[in-house]
Amino acid sequence: MAPARPFALLKELARGEARIHHFNIVSHHFMSREEILSPLGRERLDMCVFRLPVGGQLVSMCEVNALGTRDRYYEEIRAGREAGRAVFAGETPGLPLGRPPATAARKALRVIA
Repeated sequence: MAPARPFALLKELARGEARIHHFNIVSHHFMSREEILSPLGRERLDMCVFRLPVGGQLVSMCEVNALGTRDRYYEEIRAGREAGRAVFAGETPGLPLGRPPATAARKALRVIA
């Protein structure tokens, strides 16, 4: 698709001239809290590319879902505080994450376990 011609693809489809050069399907398996606690889960967290910005760091979506980061993020919004400063278990509430995501995840896992 040409960005300068946004309707070109529709025109090509209507004429039967559209060509697809690449087709990609991505499936992501989100880990549960139990999976994250396992050695394999920790290894997978280190390799994860599906990350979101939280508190100035990129955090694995599995961590966001399973370790309560999402809930804390929404609670900050409801409480009228600056959203995105959610912290992992065991850190001082209200402070941004101060270490790489995998290290923060390991600390959270030690506290939770």
